[in-house]
Amino acid sequence: MSFISVLKEYRKGALLAALDEELLIVASEVEEKGKSGSLTLTLSLKPNGQEAVTMAAKVSSKIPKETIGDAIYFVQAGNLSRSQPDQLDMLEDEVATQRSKKEGA
Repeated sequence: MSFISVLKEYRKGALLAALDEELLIVASEVEEKGKSGSLTLTLSLKPNGQEAVTMAAKVSSKIPKETIGDAIYFVQAGNLSRSQPDQLDMLEDEVATQRSKKEGA
């Protein structure tokens, strides 16, 4: 029996249906995320008597994941902060000057 025939006949076509469904999912995610993915079919065979084998099929895939990226936080007294404690805010003086002008006007 050929490889293609085995795929067609394995569990009355259930293996091909599972491969088809998983391939569509992987392809869609690859298109959406712009990253690579993969689909793997593993067939394991073990002896079952003198003239027979038992075949187990496993379909697995790697779907591309979106990466969020890293972020830097500073620790101040056990709390997380996005502001570096030793650095002045670039806009702090400008904002204070604009507030003073509005209040004086």
